Amino acid sequence: MRFLISERPGYNVETDICQKSSVKNHTNGDTCDCFRDDYGNVYMVISDGMGTGDEASEYSRMAVSYFRKLILGGVDITQCIRIINSMLLTRKADECFATLDVVKIDLDTGGMTVYKSGAAPTLFRHNGSVFSVSSSTYPLGISEEYVPYSKSLALRVGDAVAMISDGVPEEAYGIIRRELNENKDISTISENICRIAGKISNDDISVIAARLIRQ
Repeated sequence: MRFLISERPGYNVETDICQKSSVKNHTNGDTCDCFRDDYGNVYMVISDGMGTGDEASEYSRMAVSYFRKLILGGVDITQCIRIINSMLLTRKADECFATLDVVKIDLDTGGMTVYKSGAAPTLFRHNGSVFSVSSSTYPLGISEEYVPYSKSLALRVGDAVAMISDGVPEEAYGIIRRELNENKDISTISENICRIAGKISNDDISVIAARLIRQ
């Protein structure tokens, strides 16, 4: 049994997840998760498994499940990603690849850190403008020598974030910017992005929307 006593953080995060499968009534190959650790950090995660359907879902579920377990076990994020990469490499015969997109928000400071492994850009609104974070990294399970991309940023109360899977086409980025700029609730933002992107894409689509709020 473990007891942890800490000061109440000054911030909180509103989150919402919306997904759409490439084929109606079929399994979405993406896996999403939002959770909090014992040290005042919120994690939002999207993984896109190679392909579509059940096989892709298996790979993405594996990546997200182990990421959560390792983080809650006290393992550093970069080390977590390297461990998951090694695990996927052991199934090389199955060509087991998966992207991993992570946003970590520190509820004490409001600081956000983005980690990307072959993932789509993350868009966020800050001080009334919308910015994006992207990288040219590979999915996990391809290379033994792997260093994930990371970038740290500061958020303010009311700033919003949109994480998207590769299924959201570039044509939809303008829509995402508009949704983030308008002061809508988080569930409306994620649902609108997912719905509109689904009209112009035949891939699995996943969206996590979040907003920093005062505790």
